[in-house]
Amino acid sequence: MARSLFLDHVNGSCVYRLDLRTEDERRKKAQIAKRERLDREQHLEMEAAKQADIVQKKEKAALIGTSWKHVESRSRMMFKYIRLNDMFHAAMTRIREKQLQNLASGGTNHYTKTAREDDPYASPFTSEDTKVLEFQPNKRDVDSNYNLPSHRSLIKQKRLCPDLMTPR
Repeated sequence: MARSLFLDHVNGSCVYRLDLRTEDERRKKAQIAKRERLDREQHLEMEAAKQADIVQKKEKAALIGTSWKHVESRSRMMFKYIRLNDMFHAAMTRIREKQLQNLASGGTNHYTKTAREDDPYASPFTSEDTKVLEFQPNKRDVDSNYNLPSHRSLIKQKRLCPDLMTPR
């Protein structure tokens, strides 16, 4: 009758002692294999999540009008601009309401009165020559103003080097 080697695990047998010696190594190998399998599964899950994120970014990029790599920065920028625009709109609404209230309460008379008081032509004693001069006070005669770039009477003409002018 042939005995199986696995049934021969008696306390003094070779196989039993070999089994005891290699038990720690087998347990470590099994743990390493399990850890590697879990790492592989986790890596595959992460890759699937990345691919799903890229697909989602590509869809959003098509709506925004940019590439999928720049979707996040463009979205942040759009959010900031929208928020800034809303804040500006809220502030300007209050200012415009105050201005309209002021205009409705007779503010136009105040503005037109001050404008008429400073009118230089309101005096009946202003001559026609003075009115013409005051109408264009910043006009200057180009011939008498040397600081203007269009004045050319004092600009020296460039001369060629005498060596170049001699015949060869």
